[in-house]
Amino acid sequence: MTETTIVESTQEPEPALRFLINLIIRPARAFQALAERGTKGWILVGLFVLIFTVLPIIVAAPITRERILESMRAVQQVEITPVPGPGAPAGQPTPPEEPPPEVTQFVANPLFTVVIPSITAILGVIIGWAFWAGALHLLAVFLGGRSAFGKMFQGVVAASLPTGLRGLFQTLYITATHSLIENPGLSGLVPLNTKDPTQMFASPPPLSRIILHNLLGRIDIFTVWSLFLTTLAVWAIARLNKRKAFLIVLGVWILVTLLILIPTLIPFLFMGGMTSLGG
Repeated sequence: MTETTIVESTQEPEPALRFLINLIIRPARAFQALAERGTKGWILVGLFVLIFTVLPIIVAAPITRERILESMRAVQQVEITPVPGPGAPAGQPTPPEEPPPEVTQFVANPLFTVVIPSITAILGVIIGWAFWAGALHLLAVFLGGRSAFGKMFQGVVAASLPTGLRGLFQTLYITATHSLIENPGLSGLVPLNTKDPTQMFASPPPLSRIILHNLLGRIDIFTVWSLFLTTLAVWAIARLNKRKAFLIVLGVWILVTLLILIPTLIPFLFMGGMTSLGG
C-alpha cells in the first residue's frame, strides 16, 4: 500500500489539454487521472464556467433594462387609468407615461444591470462549488469512501463543464435573437406569463404550478450531463461504487434544488397573500 502511494504521488500530472478532451469523450478516465495524478485542467474548466456565467448577463443587459422600464410603464398605466362612473362612457385608454428621468438613469446604469448581477452570479457559482464539494465529501466519508475535500472540489468544478456550455449557448441565443430565454429547461411544459407583471400580480398562478415551473426550469440536457460527470467524479475520487456515487449526487442535487427554489417562490407567495387580502 505504501509503495503504491509513493508511485502515484511521483507520477506526472495529467496534461490539461488531454484532461479536457477525456472529460468530453472519456470522462471516467479523466476523473481517474484527476484523482490519482492531479491536473490543472479543472482550473481551465472553472474559468470557462465563470466566463460564460457572466457573458449571458452582459449580452442580456439592454433587454433586461427595457423589460424593467416596460414593467414600470405598465404599473403606472394601471395606477393612473380613470374608472368611469355609472352610465358614463368609457374613456380612451391612457397612454403609458415614461418613468421619471432619475429612475431611467438608475436602470440604465451598468452597475445595476451588469456589475452587481455578474458579481452575484460569480459568487453564487463559487459558493455552489464549495457546497457541493463539502456535501459530497461528507457523505462519501460517511459511506466508507476515501475522500479529500480538495480533490472533491476539483472534481465538482470539472463536472460543471456542461454549465459553462449552457452559458455559451445562452449567449449565442440572446445575441442572435435579441430576446431572453423565457422558459429555460423543461419549464415550457408548464409556462408562466412572466412578461406581464400586472397580470401576474392581479391573478397569480397556483403555487403548485409555480413550483413545477421552477423545478422543470432546472432540468435540461446540461443538468443530466453535469450530474453524470459528478457521479463519475465521486466514483473516482471517493472510491465508491457507481450506485452509491449516483445516490449521493442525486441527494445533494435535490437538496440544492430545494434551497434554490425557496427564494424564487417568495415573490409569488407575496403576490398571492396580497391578492387574498385585497379580496
